Amino acid sequence: MRSRAVPARAAAAKTAPATSRARRGEPWGLVSVGGAAGSYLARMNSFLAHLGPVKSSSFQVASRLSNALRHGYPVSYYANLELCPLIFIFEPEHSLDRVLRDVAAQMPVHRTMVVLCECTRDSLASNPLRAAGARIASLNQVEQSRDKLFVAEGDPHTLKALERLMDREKRKLVAMPPGAKPMFLAGVQLAKYLPLPMIAASVESLRAAGLPRAEAARLTAATPSARRAPGGGRGRSRGHSRALGRARWPRAEGPRP
Repeated sequence: MRSRAVPARAAAAKTAPATSRARRGEPWGLVSVGGAAGSYLARMNSFLAHLGPVKSSSFQVASRLSNALRHGYPVSYYANLELCPLIFIFEPEHSLDRVLRDVAAQMPVHRTMVVLCECTRDSLASNPLRAAGARIASLNQVEQSRDKLFVAEGDPHTLKALERLMDREKRKLVAMPPGAKPMFLAGVQLAKYLPLPMIAASVESLRAAGLPRAEAARLTAATPSARRAPGGGRGRSRGHSRALGRARWPRAEGPRP
């Protein structure tokens, strides 16, 4: 169900490009059932300082989420996010499709920057927001990085906004080409679960996803599988990372940075 129409002045503000509204300091929106409260978003002061409307499965859940974050304010309708130039969606996979349908149905999203957080799909996946003209990007934390390294792919305007956020937070963001996310996820899985002969494939999958060789080697060397492998261990992780970075493994097909 759509909420009441916004006032004429607010409607006029909506016609300005999302990038311009972001530069003017318009508040950002958050859609989450609650997982965002324990995520890296809750530890990013620059994100929290920009946070405005928070939408969840109910007003009560949105209120609890904004209280947990100590920023933002709860709203009842997706349409309350209409003036946000940048919207973060932090939803589990099983409910993401429904949320994307509801957002597209209840508010105009043409040229609105939307970030899909911690999902397996990439920005090219077919969904109602993309069909409606939203500028979609996906954002994933690299698990072994302790909130220091992130990967993103998608619309260049949205990637620029994420780069500015990460710069302010002193965290590194690696931008992947659209469609490269499956290679990144494959590389992460190879690094986590497979023995040394597959660690090389993990490095190449991460490189094919857009990570520089040094970052791919560092991420792979930090995983439990790499530390258990011959030459690994707590005292040798740095040397192991350098060795992986110098090695000339068979190259995987895919884009290079």
